[in-house]
Amino acid sequence: MTSQNSVSICNHVLRKFNQSISTDSNPFDENMANLGSNISPTVEHVNSQAVSDRNVALWSLKLREVHKLSGSVCEEIREHTADMLTENRISLQTSTYSKLRELNLSADSLSAVSELLSQPSTYELSLRNLDMERHLNNYVEHNFGYVEPVEYLLQNLSAVDVSEDYLLYIPLLN
Repeated sequence: MTSQNSVSICNHVLRKFNQSISTDSNPFDENMANLGSNISPTVEHVNSQAVSDRNVALWSLKLREVHKLSGSVCEEIREHTADMLTENRISLQTSTYSKLRELNLSADSLSAVSELLSQPSTYELSLRNLDMERHLNNYVEHNFGYVEPVEYLLQNLSAVDVSEDYLLYIPLLN
């Protein structure tokens, strides 16, 4: 997140805070205090996690199949991408928390914001869940209509040659 975005968020929070001071009760603090209690896996969250899993799997397959990267390189890319997302989220959490403390926000509001930003994103979770090639392959097999290849032993008509040859066939229609 850029510093300009952080400044915009803090300015927004400051405006809300200043608006709430002008009234007897502080609706901003009440809203912020309720944010932490609203964190639960909802249908929307589950759907966004499924979309995230699918996007990570498609991206990984493109790296492997189109760009011809090895499975171990794809694993490293997913691991480093997840680490980068985690580091950025933690950095955002730290800078937002310190800025909100400077604005003298209540402890409940600070803990609610901190709790929200401590939750990993759906892409962090997807990258961690599909970290190994076998996990990715299992996901693809169960979610992308994977068709198992069939191997046929070819009949050898030569009396001199006794080697066995196989034909690998992937049926396009099931």
